[in-house]
Amino acid sequence: MKILHLETGRHFYGGPLQVYYLIRELELRGVDNILVCPRNSAIAEKCRDLCLVIECEYRGDLDFSFPFKLTKIIRKNRIDILHIHSRKGADYWGAFAAKWAQIPAVLSRRVDNREPRWLAKWKYRQFNCVLAVSNEIKTILVSEGVDAKKIITVYDAVDTQRYQPNSNSGYLSTHFNIDDFSCVIAIVAQLIERKGHRYLFDCVKLLREENRDIKVLVLGRGPLESDLKAYCQAIEIQESIIFCGFREDLDRLLPDVDILVHPALKEGLGVAILQGSACGLPIVASAVGGIKEVIIHDKTGVLVEPASSSQLAKALTFLIDQPRLRQQLASNARERMMSSFSIKKMAADTLQVYRTILK
Repeated sequence: MKILHLETGRHFYGGPLQVYYLIRELELRGVDNILVCPRNSAIAEKCRDLCLVIECEYRGDLDFSFPFKLTKIIRKNRIDILHIHSRKGADYWGAFAAKWAQIPAVLSRRVDNREPRWLAKWKYRQFNCVLAVSNEIKTILVSEGVDAKKIITVYDAVDTQRYQPNSNSGYLSTHFNIDDFSCVIAIVAQLIERKGHRYLFDCVKLLREENRDIKVLVLGRGPLESDLKAYCQAIEIQESIIFCGFREDLDRLLPDVDILVHPALKEGLGVAILQGSACGLPIVASAVGGIKEVIIHDKTGVLVEPASSSQLAKALTFLIDQPRLRQQLASNARERMMSSFSIKKMAADTLQVYRTILK
């Protein structure tokens, strides 16, 4: 079985990270994989030792030459299935290339934003199967007229060997000026509007008014970085907030954190939640999108209403005051990642889809 994976994301988080996990596990299961990605993308270096990597010039939605390049690669390498992992034009161009090369195509859908009904019905009809990373995304697609029989939920995965509990390692204190008495909260997300950072910052202001000794690590980058820093200054919480940028050592930082917060307004699934749960952290997150499928309320974390700083403050206050409960939630969260969100399960579910298509 020879699978061609198309991933046009240039950074090594979110979708590209999942593609890396999938290829790594499929290789162990005897599947022959080829990765097509843009030149100088991070995933190219990560996968070069796993499979054949073909880097192409890719100019996005309006790159009309790309499907011709992709068709040539498919025919030359005698591909059995094209698996498209990205959007931003890659879904359209991949569908055309698969049709011209006369091979089946699979599309992974990781975002929960809606599309015009006419567009969704036409686009998803081009694929033999659509892999939704949550049932919430599947529900959205069905509401847009996509055939439910064509959609299969395959959850994203977390590397439970890399991300695991390691309490009191001291890694956090050696990299950041945080005393042992602070409650350390982390948010891992791009600095964009829908991730809800402002609601967390408003929550921090409420907690500071109650004399709570907390620090918040803001892990990630994005276009709103300067605006969010200015907002923290404006509401006078800058002493409690540490902007850390994009970090490749989350597996070492997160185990030393007390609580992970994810106040997103929209979310397909939430890889950061998977990573935090695997590290044995209690999670406080908005009850939106696929998050509701990852977190079992009051068992592996706490779900709150989106866009509500008061709800966040209430949940965090409760957990800060209940260390034993935090411990129990963290243990349950770790167990759930091991059983339902492992790389082995994600790869096995995907491989079953491939086999069914080829039959």
